[in-house]
Amino acid sequence: LKVSPLPPNLPRVLRLRLMLAIARAYSSEGDHDSARRLLIDALADSGRNGLRPDILIALADSEWARNRRDDAVRRYRQVYELFPLASGQERVIDRLQESGAWFEITTEQHLGRIQRLQRAAQFDQAARELKSLFRAAPDDAAKEKLRFAEAQLSFARRDYTSSTRLARQALARALTTEQQLDWRALLGWSLIRQGLGEEGRSEYRKILEQNASAGLREQVLFRLGANAVDDEDFQLALSSFRQLRSDFSRGRFQESSHWLEAWILYQLALKSSPLDERQLL
Repeated sequence: LKVSPLPPNLPRVLRLRLMLAIARAYSSEGDHDSARRLLIDALADSGRNGLRPDILIALADSEWARNRRDDAVRRYRQVYELFPLASGQERVIDRLQESGAWFEITTEQHLGRIQRLQRAAQFDQAARELKSLFRAAPDDAAKEKLRFAEAQLSFARRDYTSSTRLARQALARALTTEQQLDWRALLGWSLIRQGLGEEGRSEYRKILEQNASAGLREQVLFRLGANAVDDEDFQLALSSFRQLRSDFSRGRFQESSHWLEAWILYQLALKSSPLDERQLL
């Protein structure tokens, strides 16, 4: 196969597409060395371009064909973990399983892929992969993480009835303190999304009574206040936002809590007679 040099100053996407097509042509002719050299150049030039996963898979395929299994597996793993929407996923998984590398991937790494699928709204694929991972889970700890991921997926699909059911089932099991807090937070948020504000806030109060992490405590205080605003329980909202700003003076919800508190004070001032604008200062 003879290929003329690519013209200079081609648009990047076009250049990458041509390099990928030429490399695939080399591979089809059995010239995997030429394919690999071209693909390495393309990969270096790809940056964050959407063709990067296609280039990675093609490069891994050429390295697999040249019996450079370690290099190929490293690239297959990169595609599996970082680019779950790339075409050729079945081949990627087959190669990882054939090489044994599949069994070296941790539950956390598998779940990172699931989360990427979830953020991309690929809910059906995420559910299928979760089911497969559960069957192959090495121990009860891994299964518990996968159950939590399943409940998070239900929540992301707005199936709050399912996420509530799964959370209640989990809280009936023996859990670590951290697991219990995570499940309770999901339960509270699921209840609130179903319009069951008082029940949800009750779960949040239970979290605040325990030794929750700073990140979870900050999140719960803000959600507790925001839901109290929705239910026009302004005193609870005010106390939640003020505690939030006191405990997390540089937290991520500072600006939002200030705006919501100002709105609450405005609503309270409207109900007073006459309106006292000094309450808003």
